[in-house]
Amino acid sequence: MKTGVLKGGDKYKERIIKRFRYVIKECDYVIDGEVFKRPVIVLIHKETKIPVAVTEYADYLLYRKNIEEDVIIWGHSKKGCYAVTNILNYVIIENFDKYHVDDPTQFTREMIQDYLFYFCQKKTKAGFYPTEDSCNDERDSIGTFFYNMCMEREKNPELVQMCHLKSKDLLKVEKYTDGQKRRVEKRWLFQLRYMNNQTGYQQLFRDMPEEVAPRIIAMAEIYDPELTFPLILGLFMGIREGEICNVRRRDSMYGPGILIDYDGRNCRSFKIDLRKEYQLRSDYKSVGHIKRHNERYAFHRYNNTIYKFYKRHLQLISDKPREEYGALFLNKNKCRKKQCYMAMTSDTYRERLEKLMRNHVIPSFKNEINPELRAFYNNVSTHTWGAHALRHWFTVELVLEGLDDVEIMGLRGDKIVTSAQTYLRNKGAIKRKYLESAETLGRIINKVD
Repeated sequence: MKTGVLKGGDKYKERIIKRFRYVIKECDYVIDGEVFKRPVIVLIHKETKIPVAVTEYADYLLYRKNIEEDVIIWGHSKKGCYAVTNILNYVIIENFDKYHVDDPTQFTREMIQDYLFYFCQKKTKAGFYPTEDSCNDERDSIGTFFYNMCMEREKNPELVQMCHLKSKDLLKVEKYTDGQKRRVEKRWLFQLRYMNNQTGYQQLFRDMPEEVAPRIIAMAEIYDPELTFPLILGLFMGIREGEICNVRRRDSMYGPGILIDYDGRNCRSFKIDLRKEYQLRSDYKSVGHIKRHNERYAFHRYNNTIYKFYKRHLQLISDKPREEYGALFLNKNKCRKKQCYMAMTSDTYRERLEKLMRNHVIPSFKNEINPELRAFYNNVSTHTWGAHALRHWFTVELVLEGLDDVEIMGLRGDKIVTSAQTYLRNKGAIKRKYLESAETLGRIINKVD
């Protein structure tokens, strides 16, 4: 946004700027049937939600590479783009009266530092401070954005230059030799104030007690039966929302999305193919994003439970006309234009789960005798609740099963082992939390079987 073209003083400019906001929009590209997503940062009108400008800001995180690759390796996550929109909205939109800037080229190091302190000390809707990892990620993404902006302009004097920032003001690079090996140490020149140095696992205990899972499943079977199996995949395989909506039937035109080894009595293996994102709707609308492209296996103890609900789901959709792409999960209502049930998107999945939680699951805990469930009711009644809690619940169960970090990493579909290690560092606390529930998972499985 460039307000310099507006006539009038800062007060007038401030009134204009307050009408807009930076947001993330995803652009979908379909190449040979495979869907690729690219986030862009756009400026929208707050009231109408109409985009008024598409910026190049996401490029500095996703596409433009620093030629000196030995200096730093840039991130590629959508999360980084959200960090950039956060600081743009904070400095340009929300605090124009304080900073009087309307473009990132006018930012100072102090403005960036102010925002990072603000981010570290702002509580989430659930009442928690950002974790140390979240603060570090925010700093890394914002530092990368401004560092790339500086580097591009320092190499190309024909571009509009940064008014107050130089790349050396943001990142300190030290090269040295350790014995015979050349090493490079990189450090962002920003301070962070961690308000909560825990891993975030404390929030998990409050948000998703073990006993909530069978209640969610029971309510889904009553009020939204076709949502039951997606929830099972979240609870018993840790599948993310976007990945759930990418699950394909065995008769999909792209090949089977589910592979099962069933001997007539027991399900010995249940595997989901998440190696690629495919076009699953004729309107080319994306159903969701696969964060980790791989094959996911169910933990052997959960095979029969997952298989039973899978068969139930197939019966529920058996008479529904659907497209040939083979999406396993469908919308509740038929598309009038296509006269069939189209693939459910991750946004729709979250909406249906949110409706189930707000209208049925949460109210059912209002008069619970169990103090933990009453605390869950009070907490969730006044805060948001995310579908990602199902994946956390799944991981807790794997920890209680006694699995190590590598085993948990494989079942969660993680790329690196550190995510699983976060839970294992809290293993003692988890076991103390559920000391009286050594067989809790078995009881829960029996409840949903």
